[in-house]
Amino acid sequence: MKNKVMWKDVALIILTILLIFSMCRIHTLHQSNKKLYSQTLELNNQLATLKEKNAGLESKLSSEESITDSVKTSDKTTHDTADNTQ
Repeated sequence: MKNKVMWKDVALIILTILLIFSMCRIHTLHQSNKKLYSQTLELNNQLATLKEKNAGLESKLSSEESITDSVKTSDKTTHDTADNTQ
């Protein structure tokens, strides 16, 4: 009977050690996940800022292109009118 009690105690000790080891690993992984989550939030904020800047630059470029196109069109019209009067 003492032999059975010893094996139960050994099994409980081993299970306790495994539980403690598992909890330590879970805690470490949880800390890593929190760090990655905060880094992901920061990167998402930076991405949103860059997208806003990109949209502003694209609209500025678009407006500059439309101004350039209108200048080219007016220059061509002026040039064609000058050729017709000669």
